[in-house]
Amino acid sequence: MRNHRNDSTPVWVFLIATVVSGLAIAGPGVGTCSADEETAAKLYTNVNGCVVALENIEGSGSGFVIDKSGLILTNAHVVASPLPFKCTVDVKHGNKTETVVFKNVKVVGLHPERDLALVRIDPKEHNATLQVAKFTKTRPTPGQRVFAIGNPAGGGGMILNKTITSGMISGVGRIIDKVPYYQIDATINPGNSGGPLFNANGEVIGVVTLKFTDVENTGFATPIADFDTKQFKPMRERRGDPERAKALVAEANQYFDKAKQFERRNPESPETRLYYIRAAQCYHEALTAEPSNDALYYNFGMVLRTLGKKEAGAAYLMQAVELNPWENNRQPGNGLYYHELGLSLAGDDGKNEERVVWEEGVAKYPAQSGKLYEDLAIFHAKANNPYLAAYNAQVALHINSTDIRGDDLKRIVQQMQARLKPEQRKKLDAEIAQLPKELKRRQDAADRQRQSKKEYLTATFAKFMENQGHLDSKNDAPPPQVAVTDAAAAHEKPADTDGTTQEKPAAEPPKKHKLPPGTVDLLSRVSVRQDAVKGTWVEDDNGIVSPSVAYARLKVPAKIPAEYDLLVMAERQTNKGELVVGFVRDGRQSVFYLDTERASVSGLDPAARDSYQKPVFTNGKAATIVLKVRREGLLVMVNGERIFFAKSADPFPAVPDEWNVRDETQLFLGTNTSKYRIYQMALRPYERP
Repeated sequence: MRNHRNDSTPVWVFLIATVVSGLAIAGPGVGTCSADEETAAKLYTNVNGCVVALENIEGSGSGFVIDKSGLILTNAHVVASPLPFKCTVDVKHGNKTETVVFKNVKVVGLHPERDLALVRIDPKEHNATLQVAKFTKTRPTPGQRVFAIGNPAGGGGMILNKTITSGMISGVGRIIDKVPYYQIDATINPGNSGGPLFNANGEVIGVVTLKFTDVENTGFATPIADFDTKQFKPMRERRGDPERAKALVAEANQYFDKAKQFERRNPESPETRLYYIRAAQCYHEALTAEPSNDALYYNFGMVLRTLGKKEAGAAYLMQAVELNPWENNRQPGNGLYYHELGLSLAGDDGKNEERVVWEEGVAKYPAQSGKLYEDLAIFHAKANNPYLAAYNAQVALHINSTDIRGDDLKRIVQQMQARLKPEQRKKLDAEIAQLPKELKRRQDAADRQRQSKKEYLTATFAKFMENQGHLDSKNDAPPPQVAVTDAAAAHEKPADTDGTTQEKPAAEPPKKHKLPPGTVDLLSRVSVRQDAVKGTWVEDDNGIVSPSVAYARLKVPAKIPAEYDLLVMAERQTNKGELVVGFVRDGRQSVFYLDTERASVSGLDPAARDSYQKPVFTNGKAATIVLKVRREGLLVMVNGERIFFAKSADPFPAVPDEWNVRDETQLFLGTNTSKYRIYQMALRPYERP
């Protein structure tokens, strides 16, 4: 447990999930106080179903359901981990209550100032109904009785699920590090962190968050009288408290340096491990202050790996890469994240994930990082790939960065070349002779991708990262808009299917086009759960809604004729990102871009001269796009106006990696950082007269 001193406040501590074995860090809870037993029993019966347990291999905490779509409120420090979480919830199946475990758990938003986070589960995972907490806008007064329900630790690894405890409001408006809290007269227990604090009416007034470390019966809860999910940000946009994080990092570095000193004397000494643990504790607490800082994830991952926590270390290094895929402004940079992540993933499991990571690093730093080429040379030498081993070793020697092991690389070159056939040696010599020119070409290409803000350059690495269960730093599933507006629960208002709570729709949907005979209604064939490739797409009576994430993709099942007309009626609702329509011509999949984000141009290649140079979409207004796909070429019309024509019997550009849907025979839709509503999508085969 870590003490934090402040000139204006007593000693207190953020209580966070245990990060490594041996760390005395825990989440808070409310201890036992005298209370009216009948009130407590009735309240528990009415509200305990909304309380959930959040857990991963690092630790556990509490939270509570705030929306029937599966939105959960908890503390940010409870979910300050990139490792996968599971969420245990009591759900309703008809009149029957069952305890189930949700495995698809995503962190979808962090409060910019307070220790609060939004987590999403999908009730459809168990085909269940969730019990939702009720809020109140009425603030408590000192002396008012309060109740907490959570999941404190009972020792020996036991979790005391759904424990109710009571206390009293000792004070309101307590300011700790410029953030207001309710002070509660209660004992704090590990594991209740993020749990709800109720008034006697069973309405949530706060989230149990803090404790003093040296004073009994003194805890703190974050007020939620002004709670509104619109305040929450994706992790990349949460600035947090950099000054506090900086102080914690300085302390962590001191412990790390001491650990290194003891390690040089005796790697197995208890002091060595103790100081590494203390460093890890400080780095993890720094993440609660500044969760968007990729360097903190990197440092913490490295310490965990030193402590033998290889799997956990790899998860934190992956989060560093996801937050900062180009290592901008990081020293020494030039692929350091990729080098260390690959080492963390290396093993005998046959997955070869380290190769995928190192090849992504080489793609980003082709003329800079000799270390990554060295990594690949060693990998291929062990994998019995002499040509690739010799090639990568020679590239590393050519770059000659200070971190490579030159003698080892020369030995690899000599050993691997001896195993090559004469024609392979000749080919290798020719490649090495062209190396300066080739590396410059690759570096120029990588620099262009960096300037265009493309995150991942290899399709295998993009897929690898997409499959990881990290914190949802890209806000993959935007939270429903839930706000405390009165003493009744905000969730009692009708919510539309994309989770936005509204009294009524903002506008009438446009009139759909009447489809002629022989036309196929494509949207009726789409299953958003089965056909979504990236992002959480939502279906309702008016069509399909895309998520506001980068490169969201949805396959559209259809049998593709040789020639056809493809109609899409769409409305952009947020931001100014593009819509892409994936179509198939002569068995080859291509993409047509509409309103690319940087310049609002449209075309098969937005940078080409034949692209359409005017905006297609106005937010909140539907547009009808028709692609006339023919053997001779492509004609595109928007609202009846021709905007693009390409006459060519040659294939059109292939689908780039960022829009890949892993099925080249399918139509698809894609959106980039903007929410689109697709009202209509239809295909009509074209028959020549």
